[in-house]
Amino acid sequence: MILISRPRPHMQRTLQTLQNAGITPENIVSFVLAEPETLPISIPSETTALILTSPLACPALAVHPQALTLPVYAVGPTTAEAARALGADVVLIGTDNGHTMAHDICQQETRLQTFAHLHGDHAGMDWHTILTDAGHTVTPLAAYHTHHVEALPTAVAQRIAAEGFPAFTLLFSAGSARHLANLLKHANITPSGTALCLSEAVATEASTHWPHTRIASQPTLEAVVALLAQAEHE
Repeated sequence: MILISRPRPHMQRTLQTLQNAGITPENIVSFVLAEPETLPISIPSETTALILTSPLACPALAVHPQALTLPVYAVGPTTAEAARALGADVVLIGTDNGHTMAHDICQQETRLQTFAHLHGDHAGMDWHTILTDAGHTVTPLAAYHTHHVEALPTAVAQRIAAEGFPAFTLLFSAGSARHLANLLKHANITPSGTALCLSEAVATEASTHWPHTRIASQPTLEAVVALLAQAEHE
């Protein structure tokens, strides 16, 4: 059995990818972990480039066609895909790690940029100093607010009670891993099995709650599903 909890915009694609990989619905326990609310933003006129650290920031960008002409630095492949769907020019794709992306930007950029960073309300931004220390300017813009569910759905808790904790939990962000762990704790459920993680940052958080963690070869949904297929056959 597989446990999946994702923000609503990601859930359908996740379930479809699992189905395409041969995972049947009866082997999946899933629920929507969060509902994002797009926030209005005002992009400063002096902005020369955009940084996106979540695909959920893209709806806020969609209503600013002039900003879509600016180069976009995406934290990872999923964010890059969402930005390109809007017609944005993605010039750098990171590995879903803000610090690494900031260092990559500093190595790639030969001129100083005035960045606007579109982010969610739980985004870490301590890596901004890597850019500002190099002479760049970064303006953070909250592009969405996340409304997390406050309790584990009853149907999910009942199924876990009846069938045991799923052998595999798919985790795609450190924040989601933390919130899911808190929901389970409040439902008096202790995670077991293996957390299959999108990246090292996700695995670091998951390791404080799950007894076993594994990291996908790349920070993509497809790589996590491939890791699941591998783990199931071991």
